[in-house]
Amino acid sequence: MSDTANLRLPLLEAAQAQKHVTVNEGLGLLDALAQIAVQDRDLATPPVTPDDGQCWIVAAGSTGAWAGRAGHLAVWRDGAWRFSMPRAGWIAYAVDEDAYLMFDGAAWGDFFATLSAVQNLAALGVNATADATNRLAVASGAVLFNHAGAGVQVKLNKQAAGETASLLFQEDFGGRAEIGLAGDDDLHVKVSADGVHWREAMRIDGASGQVRFPSGAAGVRAQLSANRTYYVRTDGSDTNDGLADDAAGAFRTIQKAIDMVAALDLGIFDVTIQVRAGTHGGVVLKNFAGTGTAKLVGDLAMPANVVINKASGDVIGAPGLLSAWTVGGFKITTTSGQCVGIRNGGTLQITGPMEYGATTGYHIFVSQQSTLVVTSGYTISGGASHHIRIENTAMMQIGGGLTITLAGTPAFGVAFIGVYRLAAAIIFGLNFAGAATGVRYRATLNSVIETDGGGAAYLPGNAAGALATGAQYN
Repeated sequence: MSDTANLRLPLLEAAQAQKHVTVNEGLGLLDALAQIAVQDRDLATPPVTPDDGQCWIVAAGSTGAWAGRAGHLAVWRDGAWRFSMPRAGWIAYAVDEDAYLMFDGAAWGDFFATLSAVQNLAALGVNATADATNRLAVASGAVLFNHAGAGVQVKLNKQAAGETASLLFQEDFGGRAEIGLAGDDDLHVKVSADGVHWREAMRIDGASGQVRFPSGAAGVRAQLSANRTYYVRTDGSDTNDGLADDAAGAFRTIQKAIDMVAALDLGIFDVTIQVRAGTHGGVVLKNFAGTGTAKLVGDLAMPANVVINKASGDVIGAPGLLSAWTVGGFKITTTSGQCVGIRNGGTLQITGPMEYGATTGYHIFVSQQSTLVVTSGYTISGGASHHIRIENTAMMQIGGGLTITLAGTPAFGVAFIGVYRLAAAIIFGLNFAGAATGVRYRATLNSVIETDGGGAAYLPGNAAGALATGAQYN
């Protein structure tokens, strides 16, 4: 009698008698060997009370009815043991181990340990469900990548420079930190408090290896690699990063934005602080590193929409300011202070339209070797002790066809402009729209007011100017 090649099932012979015996023998083997499930692979002695159809892999050192059958499949059927010698590639499920086994031609081993490779799987989920985006999904308390005798690397390969290759750390599937090549070939380290707004903590230039800290670091100035804009809104928060023009991204106060600029190294780039409509508190401009310019900008078309208010002192203060700051687009109001105060050798440019409200102090105050340059026309909507006061070797320049609008006939208690103690004012080529009351100018102690021949009545007011102790008016 011959058998089949793989499962060794008995074949019927020609004109065989009692064919049912052979057929039933083959069906019995099929029942045991197709979808093989073995109870155990570690027994060398046959079990005492096996159930019909149960199967075992006979262990080494087999005895009794299993003697000499090590490695065979032993099936209990119809009160007797039937044995089948497996062939290489047979797979069986071990019930007691909850594991799959494979026969390699010599011995049974763990299925996955026996496999040499699994290639081109469409997806793989380990205690998780993979999908079209996450082709590999793992749910585990830890993941181990161990060496194979030497070192070990984890590689993330992207197609092109503009793509991303990074490690993203999430909380409840919302991003909180990212490390990697994010859209270029620099190494980025980013963090986020909400998964929407991101702050770049560190960047390492892929070409030079230079390290930058875009959000600042203790003892280290963040260095700009491009122009930057910070936003300030009355519905913002100073816990934001200031980089988005919405309530979730903008700063609440102008001073917070100025402090951020003061922590930067601008290099050759510029920073703009864009302040949106509303009333904001007074500010102090601060120095920064680099040769770029910091621009404090309100509403250049309608400065009255963006108000900066402080009851006393300097509403916009620039003490000892050496860095390049420009200001424009604001209405400045105060009760008894100075709308703009430049002191202690500070420098400032007003490059956009402004509006100055009423105060018992000064609209513009320049002192102690400081310098102010104004390159845009503006509006005066309230009176003051002085519209402009310059003293102690300080200097101011404004001119070139600009228009100064006087709304409501503001009154100046001391003078429209006062220049004292070796100070200088260069005020030429201006157009004044409207009228004012008070002394047009005062100058003392070798100070100079240069109007380029504007004449005694050139400046606003209804009372003649006065000079004393070497002062000059031209």
